[in-house]
Amino acid sequence: MKSVVLCGSRKFKPQIRKFTEELKEKGVVVFEPFLRPGDEDSSWNSLDEYDKRFVALGLTHDHFHKIKMADVVYIYNKDGYSGVSTTMEIAYAVACGKPIYAYSDKDEEYCRKVFFREIIKTPQELIKYLNSLLIFYYSDYCRDSSVSTFLGYWSFWFRALFYYFYQHVIPFNSFNSFCCKL
Repeated sequence: MKSVVLCGSRKFKPQIRKFTEELKEKGVVVFEPFLRPGDEDSSWNSLDEYDKRFVALGLTHDHFHKIKMADVVYIYNKDGYSGVSTTMEIAYAVACGKPIYAYSDKDEEYCRKVFFREIIKTPQELIKYLNSLLIFYYSDYCRDSSVSTFLGYWSFWFRALFYYFYQHVIPFNSFNSFCCKL
């Protein structure tokens, strides 16, 4: 089974936790965000500014690592809302070449919206996409450092063209049967 990392605002903490549990029940490997309590939490308020910065830095890097490990990124952006942290996570996922799916298409920021591959509302829909998804990582085919250094510049463009071709030119089933005939 493929893995997914969930990203979203802590204001949707209960919904994200429910979505996560439904995916886990179906056997999906889920990397979930640590959604710290809000400003009303006394333990957060007892921290001085230096410690808050240290904790925030650690949580940010922790979630970036989860994005790097996952096959797919899912943005829980109910009513189109994505905060600053979620926007950073989207940018990091793009930089890592991860496919990004989202809950809502109501996001008015095109800098985020353009990276959403599909709008998926339920865990069942996401599982369907995970099962049919062809994950291609350029680095898996270029383990030799001289090859990856030489071709590293072109890897983003190659991946972008591959994903475009995969998404818009041929559906997965025909691509799969084509590959099997080779």
